[in-house]
Amino acid sequence: MKRRFIAGAVCPECRALDRIVVEVDEAAETESQRCVECGYEAHQVVGNAPVASIPKGKPERRSGSTKSTTAQTVKIMDLHSQPRPADKPK
Repeated sequence: MKRRFIAGAVCPECRALDRIVVEVDEAAETESQRCVECGYEAHQVVGNAPVASIPKGKPERRSGSTKSTTAQTVKIMDLHSQPRPADKPK
């Protein structure tokens, strides 16, 4: 039985990234996909049929926060071109 992790694969149950292991049993002509994070399993017969693809993409955030970032303007200042403050009298 051959085992391999699929880079970039996302678990359809828990949405964990890089936790899917594919196990191929050539003698029984079966393939199983298993998530080592949540225990999700999918089995299929591998014969002449093409192998189903594993979903890929960005995982969803587990925390419920959806922070939106907005672009902000940055002002670059040249310290040499600005006048120096006047000395304070003693």
